[in-house]
Amino acid sequence: MRNGNGRNSRADANLSESAYERIREGIISGAIALGAPLPRRRLGEIFEMSMVPVADALKRLEREGLVESLPRVGTRVKIPTPDEIRGHYILREALEVQVARLFAARATSSDRRQLEREATRLDSAFQRSFRLEQDRAKSAGVHRRHLLFHTRLARSVRCDVLFQHIENSQVLLFNWRYTLSKPEPLPADWHRQLADVLARGSVDDAERAMRRHVTFRMEEVIERFESVLKQKSLHNQGYRGPQRRTLERDGQPATAVK
Repeated sequence: MRNGNGRNSRADANLSESAYERIREGIISGAIALGAPLPRRRLGEIFEMSMVPVADALKRLEREGLVESLPRVGTRVKIPTPDEIRGHYILREALEVQVARLFAARATSSDRRQLEREATRLDSAFQRSFRLEQDRAKSAGVHRRHLLFHTRLARSVRCDVLFQHIENSQVLLFNWRYTLSKPEPLPADWHRQLADVLARGSVDDAERAMRRHVTFRMEEVIERFESVLKQKSLHNQGYRGPQRRTLERDGQPATAVK
């Protein structure tokens, strides 16, 4: 029962946000596989909440393109087509090239120094990850850091609408890129090279550098994804291994969703 001050409404919103963050994190990290079913009742049991906030979270994720609801299948993690992946690469290229141009034209000296420092740290993290041959669960942290590098760059140009579109596009692209294609070492100083041009080059130089950066290995990713689709290995997947750890609550492991 709801009281006059809307306390229950706020509680429901908090539960929905919690469910959203947990499911989203699992999808982005690759712990929840593409095509994995997302049954509301079972998720509600795992999260110890009713199906209402879970349903709200799934609707939000569907609007963002991370999950899909299909007749006779139900709600599952979205399986994008190769054409959709290519389309999002094109969208991301358009958005991030604009960010690069704005950064080169408007960034403060502090913004430029910070970008170069973050790029150096990110490159070091990537090199350590590849050198240690970390498993997917551990390397997910490096890729989240990669995502933050690009979203912080977008935020630094101080255009909220552009930042939001970048963030949404990145979520999809990073999930597809790092969970479907076999990771290979990036060129040395890959992000520092980009940061140097954005921080010191002209607007046109910044555009060229970002365009090259965003489209790097695009065809390899799409080719890999097409190969996975042909093997039909994405269908009827449930929650196993690290997926269970992703959906933990208060230290108690979640039971596999079936």
